[in-house]
Amino acid sequence: MTKSIKKDTVGTRIALARKSRGLTQSELASAVDVSRRVIAYYEIQAGRVPADLLARIAKALSMSADELLELNVERTDGRSMDGRFFRNWGRLSDEDKRTVTHVVEAILAGKSPLNA
Repeated sequence: MTKSIKKDTVGTRIALARKSRGLTQSELASAVDVSRRVIAYYEIQAGRVPADLLARIAKALSMSADELLELNVERTDGRSMDGRFFRNWGRLSDEDKRTVTHVVEAILAGKSPLNA
């Protein structure tokens, strides 16, 4: 019997962020000092993750708890633009990350990213 994962839950977002960073459940569990079963439970069962554990998971995934909860973004179509961006950041090559960072820094400095 296959368990289905509820869509758009904090558990799903943890799983997506973990996978996008190339981490196993065991590796994430070790980073936050819990068992693999705890990570699996929250990813699949979509239970309420205790705040202290959510903070440790977010830190291990190099994101904020707000990003995992998708609290920090304005929703227009039911999806989070910032959340989608950060979930996929880990999939970028180091060179692509530098390029994106360069573009964002140029924009924030008021320069055209094409001329910076």
